[in-house]
Amino acid sequence: MNFTTFESQRYNDFIKFKRLITQHHTSSHNAKDYASLLSVSYKYLNDICKEIGQKTAKAFLDSWLLLEVKRNISENKYTSQEIAYKMGFKEPSNFIRFFKKHTGITPNQFSKELTKTSSVTD
Repeated sequence: MNFTTFESQRYNDFIKFKRLITQHHTSSHNAKDYASLLSVSYKYLNDICKEIGQKTAKAFLDSWLLLEVKRNISENKYTSQEIAYKMGFKEPSNFIRFFKKHTGITPNQFSKELTKTSSVTD
């Protein structure tokens, strides 16, 4: 087996994983589902995520979701409930719990912090 081919295959699979997240984040927040979509084992997906993204597959997926949620909040176009559904959360309460678990604050508190920060810099 050629080492470079092996490495580039792992990299290509990681890129495919990232693409699948953008396509399917509204239907699944489960890293195991993405491994199935890629036709690879969860362990393999986890290994390439740790190697290339320095995070587990689940942590990578969660950080991607969190970044998208923060971007949506900062656009100030949607309510928390609209963002929750847009990001594939079945219940707004699950969305708020997810956000708070990863940031320590609620989406509304995050939005207020952004408003404070932007009014200070204006």
